[in-house]
Amino acid sequence: MPLKSWQTRSFLIELKPRSEFASLFVDCPPADNDEANCYNNQQKQNETSENKETVERKEMIHFRDHSIEVSSIIQQREDGAAKMLPSYWAKFGDLTIYPNSVCALTWADNRRLFMCKVRIIVGKCPLVPKTFHQLAVGLLSGMLLDEYIENAETLPVQAECSGCSATLLSYTEDSLKLQSLPEDGWLNTSPSMEYFCRDTCGAASHSHAHHGPHSSDLICAEDSQKQWLPNEQRIVISDSYFLVLKKMIISNAVTVDDSNVVLCAKCSVEIGVILKRNTDIIQFHHVMCNLLVTNNKETYINTRFGTLEHFFAWMLLYQCESQTSGKLVLRSYDKRPYLLIWLLDSYVVISQGELAENEAEENSGLIYSFPALKMLYKIFDAESAKTDPRANGEDASVGILDMPLTCCIKLTEMLLESSLALPPTGRSVGQFYVRFDVAYKSVVDFRKSK
Repeated sequence: MPLKSWQTRSFLIELKPRSEFASLFVDCPPADNDEANCYNNQQKQNETSENKETVERKEMIHFRDHSIEVSSIIQQREDGAAKMLPSYWAKFGDLTIYPNSVCALTWADNRRLFMCKVRIIVGKCPLVPKTFHQLAVGLLSGMLLDEYIENAETLPVQAECSGCSATLLSYTEDSLKLQSLPEDGWLNTSPSMEYFCRDTCGAASHSHAHHGPHSSDLICAEDSQKQWLPNEQRIVISDSYFLVLKKMIISNAVTVDDSNVVLCAKCSVEIGVILKRNTDIIQFHHVMCNLLVTNNKETYINTRFGTLEHFFAWMLLYQCESQTSGKLVLRSYDKRPYLLIWLLDSYVVISQGELAENEAEENSGLIYSFPALKMLYKIFDAESAKTDPRANGEDASVGILDMPLTCCIKLTEMLLESSLALPPTGRSVGQFYVRFDVAYKSVVDFRKSK
């Protein structure tokens, strides 16, 4: 579910796990056009009148157990006349507010953005912080990769460019098998682990234990890796990419540049890369290549993640967890840095929307909260890409992820669009922008069990 852009009378509630108080932001605009014009005319009359009358507008925010109300009064002091403007409401379906706990009241922009701290509970149980790994696993719980492959058995396999829908791969029923990789980095880590287990500390527990190099060990290592590589009868699927033999691709469907980046021959966008250790294998990125192996021809990302936004959320969590860093630089295949992502918290709970003029009925118009990732991000320009130590590799604490250029652009567009959901004063922190990424539909899995 995409976040709504910040508009007139928008509100935002942000609650962190194990935090006693939530942050509440409410847009309290001046009166509407007719009222504002009347108000401005009255002010002008007051300025020119000999007996100056003072017109005053008062804002009132009422906190109740399960709702908030914003109302205004325009009052003319001399004759005591007062006019009550319409009230605007937000009623919550899963939040419990403690009105007596309201504190730290302020105008965040010195004009119309009201901000305060208030104690809020989601549901009946407190929230529990989770690691990046737990959050990433939770995003994949809808459908595991092995389950996806099992459901795709005996179905025709097709792959097409997500940009122009050009067909890259097409096989009929039962002519091609699918196999899963345990994780994205499996091919990069398993050979080194094989070497470690065989050659460290005498390798007493390894069937090929020895005290010197032998050519048969190298052959064995190659054979053990072949079970994870594609061949003419199968393709190999990981969470974020799939592997195909180059000769299985439709003739003239792709081109390969000098840096081994694979391009769609029709629209010339980056869709994958040639593996360094196996130059006859192409690694296609799921965002750039739609893998279609379901009855209704639904794409891999929609089948497993639901939306592209959820896929990107999983990707960031998985990479931060695997690289043991909350900061991640995203680069295109030509090693040019485009984005710096910095995950701030494991997750936050958000309630967001617009105040409605009429009070909601008992069960209609209720607003429900949802968990989201909160992050800072920075978009590199040509200068900062060269000088920023987090972009040029000088900062060893920052992880690195290479992906197709269009994938970087799509993520950048999502980040910028999501920032519009925040009030203007909260969209940036120093040189960073702030963004919420909706990762889950409900908060039920984030509460302590009774």
